[in-house]
Amino acid sequence: MSGGAVVRDLLERLHRARLTAASLDAEVVQAREDFQNSHADLFQRWTSAGLKVDEATLAVRTAGITAFRETGDLAPAPGIKIVMRNRLDYDPEEAKRWAMTHKMALTLDAREFEKLAKAAPANFDFVRQYQEPATTIATDLGPVLDGMKEK
Repeated sequence: MSGGAVVRDLLERLHRARLTAASLDAEVVQAREDFQNSHADLFQRWTSAGLKVDEATLAVRTAGITAFRETGDLAPAPGIKIVMRNRLDYDPEEAKRWAMTHKMALTLDAREFEKLAKAAPANFDFVRQYQEPATTIATDLGPVLDGMKEK
């Protein structure tokens, strides 16, 4: 088989493979569309349930932070805990200048910069460290609610 024939055979094989893949792509798109159409109610209920979980989670987190701010209690209610997260506040342009001066970067890698600033805060007089409360919620609320009934 000559070099041209080998190349033609390879190209034909690639062409057939691409045609088959394109045909199957179209079938998969149609099957997904059919599935979604035939289960539209299920997907709507699923989306709605997710939104309700998000709304309720936000309400619990907000209530936890509010209670913490009022009382200072890191466990303001059963199943709710407050953790203090370290945060940094700085001007990104000033941080970029610092990184370039110290030949660490051409652009600021915020994650790496923040690691350095947390590790040696005295070297970064333009960075303000502070703590911010964040709410954690028990994963399994069943036992928490059961415990609250008993009291």
